[in-house]
Amino acid sequence: MKKDLSGQRFGKLVVIEETDPYYPSTYKTSKRRYRRWLCKCDCGKETKVIQASLLSGNTSSCGCGCAENREKILIKPGSTRCKYPNEKRLKSILVNMKCRCNNPKTKYYENYGGRGIKVCDEWSEEGGSDAFCEWSLSHGYKDNLTIDRINNDGDYSPDNCRWIDRTEQMSNTRRSVYFDYYGEMLTAPQIARLRNCDSHILKWRLENGWDLEEAINTPKKRYRKRSKEQ
Repeated sequence: MKKDLSGQRFGKLVVIEETDPYYPSTYKTSKRRYRRWLCKCDCGKETKVIQASLLSGNTSSCGCGCAENREKILIKPGSTRCKYPNEKRLKSILVNMKCRCNNPKTKYYENYGGRGIKVCDEWSEEGGSDAFCEWSLSHGYKDNLTIDRINNDGDYSPDNCRWIDRTEQMSNTRRSVYFDYYGEMLTAPQIARLRNCDSHILKWRLENGWDLEEAINTPKKRYRKRSKEQ
């Protein structure tokens, strides 16, 4: 005997009556059909819902509930439901930060967690991902920037982090080599950007004792290709 769902409530939906069945796109070959019911939502809108969706709880409103619940959802990294712009990348960055600081099995743990560097409570406790997203978007975040600790021996925290490009990021590592640029200690990439020259060539020249201006102004040597006849 077929079930009669008339008058029953499923979430915000109240069933009015059975309506035309639903045929999947392959109905010409499968001949399969699904019972469907006309329902009225608490918001006043009427909608047609497949019986299986009502009974399983997959459908409990006409769709109006999605907007209401959006702010209550704890969004996981990679989810398509995002409360913030660029949320997928931001939460991925936060996850990697936590791994470097908390997981001894990660590749760079000895340079982070192994040295006592931590992710602050504001970003690591419950709700921390939202706090990190809000801080990032209000502190100059862009897709082409990376997060950087101002003090390399300090923790990941709002007062010790900033968003910078990859050139500046590399300049702030413990492995960076600094050169005297008229009284200011800068890395080769920083000098190269100031003087508009090739940073790799400049770094090699300075490390090999070249004079600063000579290293900057000497043109890159070009080699002629030998002809096949020679």
